[in-house]
Amino acid sequence: MKKILITLAILFCWVQTNIGQQLRVGDKVPDFTIENVINYDAPSFKISDFEGKLVILDFWNHGCKACIRAFPKIDSLQKEFSDQLQFIMVNNEDKEKSEKWIAKRSNFRIPDVPMVTGGGKLSKAFPQNFYPWHVWIDENRIVRFITGGSNASRKNIQKFLEGEELDFSQLSYISKSDSLYTTTREDYENTVKSAEYYSYLAKYDFIKGPKNNWTRNRQNGKIRISRESGSIASFFRDAFFTPQEIDRFPKNAYVLNVEDEFKYRPPEDKSLLDQWISKNMYSYDLAIPESRAEDLNSFMQQDLMRYFNVEASREKRLIDCYVLVNTGDIQKLRSSEEMPSVDSLFIQGTSDKKLPSDYRYMQNMPFERFADRIAYWVRSTSGIAVVNEVEFNGNITIKFSAELIDSILPKVKNSLDLEKLRKELRSYGLDIVKEERMIDCLVISEI
Repeated sequence: MKKILITLAILFCWVQTNIGQQLRVGDKVPDFTIENVINYDAPSFKISDFEGKLVILDFWNHGCKACIRAFPKIDSLQKEFSDQLQFIMVNNEDKEKSEKWIAKRSNFRIPDVPMVTGGGKLSKAFPQNFYPWHVWIDENRIVRFITGGSNASRKNIQKFLEGEELDFSQLSYISKSDSLYTTTREDYENTVKSAEYYSYLAKYDFIKGPKNNWTRNRQNGKIRISRESGSIASFFRDAFFTPQEIDRFPKNAYVLNVEDEFKYRPPEDKSLLDQWISKNMYSYDLAIPESRAEDLNSFMQQDLMRYFNVEASREKRLIDCYVLVNTGDIQKLRSSEEMPSVDSLFIQGTSDKKLPSDYRYMQNMPFERFADRIAYWVRSTSGIAVVNEVEFNGNITIKFSAELIDSILPKVKNSLDLEKLRKELRSYGLDIVKEERMIDCLVISEI
């Protein structure tokens, strides 16, 4: 069954491409020459060079975090199925820019697969609305799927190679200049503008509904909260917590007293993400008079509880946490006021700064800034709340090995080697331990 799929905006990056000869599912890919190839033993190739294999085109770009987080997976799958599979990465940035991007990320795990730069014939044949955008081409060069990147899993590739049927959502390119798109968007915004009170919730649709993934704004005498796409749980989180709290909200702070958790938030098993998105992703929009701005979150809470027939609340609960603690004399961390302030405590590939190759450090920087960065890395790779219980005011100087820092892939589960981090923290009289703490949680209960 073919379905139109547009995926979570926190996972994907919007793009606009030029359309040439567009190919669709069922078409045979012409045997044209693909040029401007890097990370390969030749500057060009033909699709027929990989005939007899499943070819997966992985369209990505330099700014797409979801694409970059998938690099280790692509490299691993290519190695495992090397005799039957060929990944080809394609971006629309030019060759020189791509080579510079890779050179700056010498410690980054670039997949050992051909990389097509400048888009060229492949981008014209398969225009994209977001990244990652995948095209599956069978051993006879027939386009079998145009789908999201989450479907490229070991399980799905194995099934395809064994001849099993796969029920992927199929993507269809839609130009933002298309009259259907522009007219529908104008009509929607005019409706919101003319209404004194406006509330909208629907299954996500690329053409209809709000087009801001997360925004609060004031205009035309109204205050508005708008989210283009998200899960049920994430909408309730947005209704009960402040934007600053949302940035630090851990996965284990969701308490779901429900029969089926699957419909409330994205699955950990990314091979199920395609199925989940098609059934469980929504859009929400709310506009009320600016004079009632203090009631905005209350309106949203009531809307969501009524729409989804649940009760929800913000409650303190005792849950697992990683706690940053003081284990020794941390005053030795204190910086001299004369020291210049330097911050190179970044993961290679996430910063355009030139980073030291052997170590990363903060010099004469606030301890709170350091604690927040450690908390983000631990929280985003473990899904567990992080609490800072170190009592320290002032600036510090602290150094970590580049090998440890560059191994971290934010939002990729277990990519941080916690024991190595603890070992380096202990040398400064710090540690991070797993204990229970009372934390503000979101509780959702079905009625």
